[in-house]
Amino acid sequence: MAFKPVDTLEELQKEWRNPYIQWYAAGMPSFVSRNTEPWKQVTLKFRSKEDRAYFGEAMNYKLTDKTNVVWYPRKESEKNQMSRYVEE
Repeated sequence: MAFKPVDTLEELQKEWRNPYIQWYAAGMPSFVSRNTEPWKQVTLKFRSKEDRAYFGEAMNYKLTDKTNVVWYPRKESEKNQMSRYVEE
């Protein structure tokens, strides 16, 4: 992160109110988002509700009328995924 030079005390105070500057100055680690996008996607279309139910049974998925996406291999759902911090 590059700091720009400041000329006055007011500019310096304003600069230090920036939460990103405070985060950096506190020595906090940088955040790197991992790519969680799927590698490829396939759209399936079923001729009937029975065909869809058969597919669900064959793949061991519990498909409901609201199910729009399934992962292969199975990916368990994560609760509150947006409010987690993961450190490796």
